[in-house]
Amino acid sequence: MTGRNSATPPLETRGSVSLKGPQQTVFDRFHDPQYGRVCVNAGAGTGKTMTMIRTVAQAVVAEDDAGRDPFDQILLTTFSNDAAHELKTRLKTQLREHDAVTTDQLSDAVWRNIETNADIGTIDGFLQGLLEEIAVDIGVPASFEIRDSVTESDLIDNVFDAVRGDCPSELRQLRDAFPPTDDQPAGYRDLVVQIQQK
Repeated sequence: MTGRNSATPPLETRGSVSLKGPQQTVFDRFHDPQYGRVCVNAGAGTGKTMTMIRTVAQAVVAEDDAGRDPFDQILLTTFSNDAAHELKTRLKTQLREHDAVTTDQLSDAVWRNIETNADIGTIDGFLQGLLEEIAVDIGVPASFEIRDSVTESDLIDNVFDAVRGDCPSELRQLRDAFPPTDDQPAGYRDLVVQIQQK
């Protein structure tokens, strides 16, 4: 979503911490039609989440006032499910504060869509959703799965399973040439992994 013009209705809140300095600049630039898109690089504790929530809440108010579904144009992503839940909770809190102090209430559609249509989640969840939409077009089985925690040993197991299927006689020769020892209980497998890592 790009920024809107200055005629959009303001986000009304009570008791919320106000944005200061660079935070206010991010908010203003996003909502200025000259800029619209903003990239922020800031360390921990600088108010990135608060700034993002205030900025998005203002966009929700403006889009709803214009009769549009704001969640058709908003994507909020983070790294963990807990953080995604926190983003959604903070956004709803900010929007409830707005409704509590203004006579121009948000439409019922905003409250329905924040639960059903809003893309607020993890990056991997968002990417999985995109892949699900195009899986058949790119030749991926519709039942594919993205694993959240693929370990190195899982990958090595998969590679060795594929080698066993594709090159059984070569693998047998390698296994016979490098049997397990006290130093290398897995024998050829440890040797191959060590060679690959160098």
